[in-house]
Amino acid sequence: MLLGPNLNGKLLMIFFPFQQLQIKTCGGQGLAFGGDVSKEEDVESMIKTAVNAWGTVDILINNAGITRDGLLMRMKTSQWQEVIDLNLTGVYHCTQAAAKIMMKKKKGRIINIASVVGLTGNIGQANYNAAKAGVIGLTKTVAKEYASRNVNVSFQSCQSILIIRHCTRCSK
Repeated sequence: MLLGPNLNGKLLMIFFPFQQLQIKTCGGQGLAFGGDVSKEEDVESMIKTAVNAWGTVDILINNAGITRDGLLMRMKTSQWQEVIDLNLTGVYHCTQAAAKIMMKKKKGRIINIASVVGLTGNIGQANYNAAKAGVIGLTKTVAKEYASRNVNVSFQSCQSILIIRHCTRCSK
């Protein structure tokens, strides 16, 4: 199961609907699920949908994210909270929900998408920087908590990530 944002920062499984069609064309299965990862009930519903369709969750990629840039002195509390809720609390909700399944079967992989600005900072992005630094700290802690249950938790911190799965039928 791969998770990622749509254009509004909301959550879809298998990234975008057009990719769902590509996956089906290659003989795979994909689900599209609209929801908001900052809302625990949406995440629980999403995980339940995946488990009902596929029986389990093997891999979680926390990739949903938004920006609401502005200098801290001018930033509205709503701008701060919206970014923290989606970019950090969303990772918490998804990780917690998927890990329950992974811990029971003693196997799983969670990849959290962070950002280099979570380590270095960036002018006008205090909310985003705080959220991504939080993702890095959360990932390090959760990795230690879940290691004994064979659930690998890591983060990727890069400017852009492209995930390509080779499909011989689709590469022609």
